[in-house]
Amino acid sequence: MINRSAINSEEMSDYISVKQLLSIVQVSKTKIYDLIKTEFFINGDHYYKPDGGIILFKTSAIKDWIKENKKQRGECFLDTKKNLGISEVQFNEIKDTSFGTVITICTMFDNNKKPYSRGISICSLADTFNRKTAKRISFDRAMLAIEDEKTSGRIRTKEYYKSVRRKICINNQNPETIKDLYLTKIKHVKVINIKGREWLEFTINSFYPLELAKSLGIKYKSEFKPQYSLRFDSENGKYLI
Repeated sequence: MINRSAINSEEMSDYISVKQLLSIVQVSKTKIYDLIKTEFFINGDHYYKPDGGIILFKTSAIKDWIKENKKQRGECFLDTKKNLGISEVQFNEIKDTSFGTVITICTMFDNNKKPYSRGISICSLADTFNRKTAKRISFDRAMLAIEDEKTSGRIRTKEYYKSVRRKICINNQNPETIKDLYLTKIKHVKVINIKGREWLEFTINSFYPLELAKSLGIKYKSEFKPQYSLRFDSENGKYLI
């Protein structure tokens, strides 16, 4: 095992914590430890752990691993298209009337236009939606389902709660939109006036998009041969949004 004294201060600047790593690789903390346990991340190459200390990851080694992982994922996708007859990869976005795009769906179809895998990216209300990132995450999760030939990443709502403040302009707003907002269990509601326009300010759970996903019949983030809710038109291979 490498000890801290074996690495000089210049080399130490190349190391990051687990928390910092999560923002780079876009996977869960559990997945990080799984990668260590299964030796995809190798002690001494990708990380080191001083006696009694926290795990530190080598940035340069992790970046090399990400590049190789993307290459393998791309090669796997090409093989999948050839061997399994994947005819189409389709991206769909589900937008909330008040908060914009919150769910991105990547669906891979076989030659019979039947869904073969599905990946879901869900944007928390505490984050800013980025289309490129959302498509990449949903694509990777669709590929994961094919690679593992199983469904994983069950969407849970009761475990998460983090309140955020939001406001929407209610001037000329459709009354049904306001009604829908109240149905999402918003709290601490008040009407404020900004430059002559009325706004509804409130507190809402930042993980509300998880609840929205479940209401649409989406139960997993990575699904193999998925079953769809009634909002999916299997004949045309499209979501009825």
